[in-house]
Order: sequence, then C-alpha cells, then structure tokens
Amino acid sequence: MNKIINKIKKLFTGENLKNRVFRGSSIVGLGSGVDQVARLIRNMILTRLLVPEAFGTVAIVLTLNVLFESITEVGIKENIIQNPNGDKKEYLNSAFLITTLRSILLYFFAFFSAPFIAAFYNNPELTPMMRIAFLAILFNGFLSINTYASVKRMKFFQWILINNFSKVIGIIITIILAYYYHTAWVLIYGFTLEFFFRFLFSYIFCPFLFTFKFKKEYFHSIFKYSRGMFGLPILTFLFMKIDIFVLGKLCSNNDVGLYSMASSLAMAPTAAISTILTSVLMPAFSNIQNDYKRINESLQKGTFFLSACSIPLVFFVFYYSKEILQILYTPEYTVVFFSFSILFFTYILRTLSVPIATVYLAINRPGQHRLFTIIRFLIIAIIIIPLVKMFSVLGAALAVFISLLISYIVQVFQLNRLTKIDIFKYFKNLSIFFVFSQIIGIGWLIKKVTKMNFAWLNLSIGIFLLIITFIMIAKYVFKNKNNTKMFSN
Repeated sequence: MNKIINKIKKLFTGENLKNRVFRGSSIVGLGSGVDQVARLIRNMILTRLLVPEAFGTVAIVLTLNVLFESITEVGIKENIIQNPNGDKKEYLNSAFLITTLRSILLYFFAFFSAPFIAAFYNNPELTPMMRIAFLAILFNGFLSINTYASVKRMKFFQWILINNFSKVIGIIITIILAYYYHTAWVLIYGFTLEFFFRFLFSYIFCPFLFTFKFKKEYFHSIFKYSRGMFGLPILTFLFMKIDIFVLGKLCSNNDVGLYSMASSLAMAPTAAISTILTSVLMPAFSNIQNDYKRINESLQKGTFFLSACSIPLVFFVFYYSKEILQILYTPEYTVVFFSFSILFFTYILRTLSVPIATVYLAINRPGQHRLFTIIRFLIIAIIIIPLVKMFSVLGAALAVFISLLISYIVQVFQLNRLTKIDIFKYFKNLSIFFVFSQIIGIGWLIKKVTKMNFAWLNLSIGIFLLIITFIMIAKYVFKNKNNTKMFSN
C-alpha cells in the first residue's frame, strides 16, 4: 500500500513530462467532468421547462455566434502554447492587442449583419437575439491573455476555475429564468452572461496588465503561425455546425430543437475527453515536437486507451438510445433516437482524431491539418442538402458521420507519410474493442424477445452489461502492460 501511495504522490508531484501530463489530465478531467454533468442537469431541467422550438431558435443564434468567431480566428491560444517565447510579457502584449482589436471589429460587423441574417431565416426575432449573444465575442476577445500562458506552463487549475465557475453561474441563471419565463430569450441571456463571467474571472485568477511593450519579431511570429492556421477554424466550424444551418433553413425550428438537444447529449461524454486531450496534449506534444518516434508511441497508446473507453459506449448508445432520450429528456425526444446514435458515434470518431490534429499543431504544421478539414468540409457540403431533403434530421446526422469517417481515414494515412506511424497497429487498437462490445447486444436481444417497454429496466440491464464489458476490457489491458504507459518519461 505504501508503494502505491508513493507512486501516486510521485505522479502528482513529479516534474518530468509524464508526471505533468498525468497531473494536468487529472485536473482537466475533473473540471471537464463537473462541467458536463452540470450541463446535462441543465438540459434535463430545461427540456421540461421549454419547448423544442425554443432550443431550435437559439441553436441558430449560437451557431452564428461561433461562425463569426471562426471567420477571423488566428489561433492565438495555440500559438502561445506552441511558441517557446509564448509566455513572455512582450509576446503576451502582442497577442492581446491582436485579439482585442479583432473582437471589436468583429462585433460591429456581426451587429450590423444581424438583420440580413434574420431575413434569410425569415425570423425577425433573431436580430435582437443575435445582437445580445454577439456580446460574447467582445468578452472572449478581452479575456486575460495570461490564461493561455498558464495552459502553456501546464498549470490547468486556473483555466478550470475560470471556465467552470462561469459555466455554473450561467447554468444557474438560465434555469432560474426558464422557471419564470418560458421563452428562448432565457437561453440567450444565460449564454451571454456565461461569457461575461468567464471574462471577469480570467482577470481574477490569471491577472494581466497590458502595456505598450512589444517586439517586432513576436508580431512576425504570431502572424506567421496565423497564416498557417488561416481557414482552419472556419472550416472546422462549418463542418461541425453546417447541419444546424441547413436544418434551420429546410426544417422547422421544432425539428432543429430536437436535433440540437440530441446532438448536445451525444457530445457530452466526448466533450469532456476532447477537452482533456486538447488541453494536455498540445503542450505535451510541443515538448517532444522533434521526436516523431516518441510522438507515434504516444499516439498508439493514447488511441488504445481512448478506444477502450469509447467504443463500448458507442454500442451502448446504439442499443439503448430511446431509453436514454426518454429518461434524460422527455419521450418527445425519442423520435430522433437513430440520429442520436449516429451523432454519438460521430463524436467518438472526432475524439479519436483529436490527438492527430494536436500533433500537427504542436509540430507547427497546421497546414497539414487544414487538408483534412478541407476534405471533411467538401464532403459534407456536397451531401448534406440532398440527405436532409430525403431524411430530414436523420439525413443531417448521416452527412456528418459519412464526411468525418472518410476524412478521419485520410488523416491517419496522411500522418503515416509524415511520422511513419504504423497504420496496422493503429487500427488494430480500434478493432479489438469492437469484439468486446458485442456483450452489450445481449440486453438488446432480451428486450426484443420479451418486448419489454420499461425504459428504466431496459437501461439498467444495458448499464450492467456495459460494466461487464469494461471489466473484461480492463483484464485485457492489464495483460498487455506495454500499452499502459502514456509517456516513457
């Protein structure tokens, strides 16, 4: 027991890369887990207070908000983390000046564009909603730049406090407002206030005082990295949100609301994992950016663990999507159960692709990742409208899944050309756990044969079989101890 305790202490107090990654991932994981649980509870309450149409209207507004942010995104956070001088005062001054000027110009452009966008969707109510929600652009632009420097140093505690405190406050305010006012406006106010408190807390936990002290070479470094990032955020955004744009134009707000809430639920487990990966792997890979062999080993082992955790969940959601939606939301949402299953699988694939994308950014090859995003966007742009016209919300889910699956395979082969990663071994990590996960199908067969319609009972059987599956996977992992170390030092 003392040996175990000492090993745990060493993992949390050591200063080599493995210890810092473990410590950082633990902090980020805890914070992200709290965030996702809070958001799930919020959605469970709000789906009982607001009609799906309200979620559909706000989904369009919030998607447009992110669109404007993505148009001029220059990758300041990634640049600060990746650059060796990223945490120096003059560098942070330069980065802050760029982000604030960008946010001011962007807000005014978005403000005056709002009426034209509302006219496109034939919904005048969108204009005032967008103008309020777009304030988040200003709050985000004036965020303390020192928060990104903290992430670079792998000091994640402040970052988690800033994000979690603001999100919890935003959630509480939204629920209170929704209890008294059953309109879409409560979601707009909650969203905007969340970003306001994020801005406020950033200066409390990561103080930063801007000064007019710059270095020309630092501006040059930022713009050089930004050129490599150009187009990447907007392409990523368009892929992730084009389904909302198309559904908002071709379907009713009620359909958009059902779809967006199913998508939010499908994203919840993987969002926590993705947050850990992007927060921890970026600085970790930046530390070993010239050692491709070590990067490949880390990717193989990381994929092994990710697939062990996520693939059984894919089958669980596939077999029990109706019960999940009925219990967590309301029976009204079960009409999109198949779309929910497909979206969950899609987000799992996206999570598996995050470490690869992080490698490209960490080794200063954002252009390589841009090729992947271009392919992904072109595929979905071609197929989504025909599929939505044929299958409505299911067509949107299928379009997202097909485009991500194809581009993900391309991404792996592209990585092989750059770092010589073993493709066979990489995909073997994914395939092993498909076999284990078939245990979960036993409960689905029982449900079909007995024709049980008790949602809680069916889901309980599924959870029990999911636990059995994870136990068997854990035994397999312990028999393959070479796969249990994320980093060698």
